[in-house]
Amino acid sequence: MPATVLRDDVERFEELYARHRSAVYGFLEGVLADPAAAEELTQSVFLTAFRGLGTLGRDVPVGVGLYRLAYQAVRQRVGLALWQGFRRPPAPPTDDELAAGLQTLAVHERAALLLRDRDGLSYEEIAEILDCSLGAVRAWVATARMRVTGPQTSQACVAAAVLASSAFDERLEPEEGPPLDEHCRACASCAARPAAYVALRGQLRHLVRGVFSVAREAELFSALRLGGHSRARTSERMFAWVALASVAIAAWSVLLLFTRATALPEEPPATAQPWPSPVPVVSEGTVYVLNQTAPGAITVVDGPTHTVLQRVDLPFRPTSLAWDGLQRRFYVARGQSSVAIVEPDSGRLIGEVPLRYPAWGIVLAPDGRSLFASHFTNFRVSQVALETGETVREFVLSGRPFSLAPHPSGRWLFVGAAPGKIVRFDAQTGREVGSFTFDLPADDLYSRVIVAAAPDGRTVYGTVLENGQIAALDVASGRVRRATLRARGTARFAAVSPDGSRLVVSYSSDRPNAPGVAIVRTDSLTEVIGGAEPSGLGVAIGAGRVLYLTHPSMGLLYAYDIDTGQIVGAADVGGSPGPVLFLSGG
Repeated sequence: MPATVLRDDVERFEELYARHRSAVYGFLEGVLADPAAAEELTQSVFLTAFRGLGTLGRDVPVGVGLYRLAYQAVRQRVGLALWQGFRRPPAPPTDDELAAGLQTLAVHERAALLLRDRDGLSYEEIAEILDCSLGAVRAWVATARMRVTGPQTSQACVAAAVLASSAFDERLEPEEGPPLDEHCRACASCAARPAAYVALRGQLRHLVRGVFSVAREAELFSALRLGGHSRARTSERMFAWVALASVAIAAWSVLLLFTRATALPEEPPATAQPWPSPVPVVSEGTVYVLNQTAPGAITVVDGPTHTVLQRVDLPFRPTSLAWDGLQRRFYVARGQSSVAIVEPDSGRLIGEVPLRYPAWGIVLAPDGRSLFASHFTNFRVSQVALETGETVREFVLSGRPFSLAPHPSGRWLFVGAAPGKIVRFDAQTGREVGSFTFDLPADDLYSRVIVAAAPDGRTVYGTVLENGQIAALDVASGRVRRATLRARGTARFAAVSPDGSRLVVSYSSDRPNAPGVAIVRTDSLTEVIGGAEPSGLGVAIGAGRVLYLTHPSMGLLYAYDIDTGQIVGAADVGGSPGPVLFLSGG
């Protein structure tokens, strides 16, 4: 096979792998309760998928096809003779009722329950994956729910639990409704069954999934590169190649390594700043990641250990996140004419902030008493008093607002807006008091201007990465320093380090699964370039000079040493992570 064909196949596979890795491994880990076995079968599933890359997704969606391969791999491992009665191996006693309930299920029941209530698949998709009828899916899901939420005391209650499960999934036949209603009127425990199913689904979606190991991932990609030119090889021969060559391809582990070495270029460009020697860094605080799925979530990560602490489910697709430390609540934008107020522990909506126009981006004022909302299609920004919910001020623009940077003093608001401008407003009056325009065509209404203010308030930075422009505005004098960066793409998020020495700008490019990051020295406006290449979209900078980046296609939060570019941690935070906040106080 020509090298170019193989390279194209591998690139296609990398995209498929990045999108579905967490789901496949999480499914196998949940069904088998054995991380080592789940890793082995995840590797096998993706090798099989690579060999059938040309046919994968022809009859069913790609995700369903991968789940089906995973389920087939489990069946082969367990053995058909033991299949229906297979249970998890005996486990130590636990106070976790959910884990104890899952241990009572047969594999096919456990698989059906996880696919339905944790991963949200339809009955039709589950039937394709488990290679069974819709009736079997209905029965297995109902049986699993009934066993996990508590045993039934009579045959009538068993029948009612099955019907309640169907009603919960809106699969109840018309003639089945009256018998269920009649039984529930006479049986309080069965009447409470729907609430138990809602709670079970919430618990399953809060289950923290493990991360597919670095070693297994390295072996997988080595097998693809070393054995990909002959797809007829068996998996045993592929792994034999891996055993001989795993050291040589260790670079592939960069995708998920919790620590990685950095390498200095032999002859760095004159404008580049080499990486200093690695220094261990720890960020004391909490990281909040916004999962921009539908519905979405807020994933809470411990800064020092990079472990997931909590996942707060949201009943809508979020677009932007702000934290009110005074009231201890989240404000979440969702592209509507209101901002949701979310209780941080439960994800419960406890109120709304009314707006005059739909808002996608929000940021709190420095004093925490008001909120700025950008109205992309209405060419304006509004300021809302949080105590009263009233819009107290509007900032009118000549183009779309892309980003907001309130000045730390609260005196000014800086807006990155079309066409290629940084607009400075008096935050007390809403009046425009100055602007800076980048070198762009007059009709360019789409190049994104992203702004960020230094913590000390002396400088505000703006970037337009479609042509690599960066500007540093001295707030006191109005003087502007300008430079051109090598980074090219569409700027998305920006942040300035606590000491003001680094500006970090994330951007999307023509490589959708590899968002870029520009780390810039603020004193010289030059990019810091070295052997490591941080990648991510959402940007936050924590204590200890830790740079946090979210990787949407891989579902990961990476932690980097901002000075060396070395990865110091990673966490699997779930689907489509975007904006990220770091709070030193937790």
